[in-house]
Amino acid sequence: PNSPEGAVDAFLDALENKDKESLAKMVASKATGDLARIRKGELDDRGLSKLADTYGKLNFIRVAPITKNDVRVVVIGPGQSGDTTKKKGPTGNKQVELRKEDGGWKVFQLR
Repeated sequence: PNSPEGAVDAFLDALENKDKESLAKMVASKATGDLARIRKGELDDRGLSKLADTYGKLNFIRVAPITKNDVRVVVIGPGQSGDTTKKKGPTGNKQVELRKEDGGWKVFQLR
């Protein structure tokens, strides 16, 4: 995807559908942990289900003002695009850090 928003939407859709092949293509080469295992095709179904339960049903909210060079931070949450309400707890807003790689945006970190 050419935009951070598009990259996050595509990643969340693939995560919700547990599409390992699509997810692997959307993860940055320097990602670590579960994201690195997704990229390498090594994350088991249990790990994928856990990530899907945590992030898969969330939606793009906004691109955070924290940007530097080829890095963008996108806020995702249970609300709709543009929702600036701060939510806390397990259903609150989360962040996705993206890096520009191979001409598109790829997921580097989930927070």
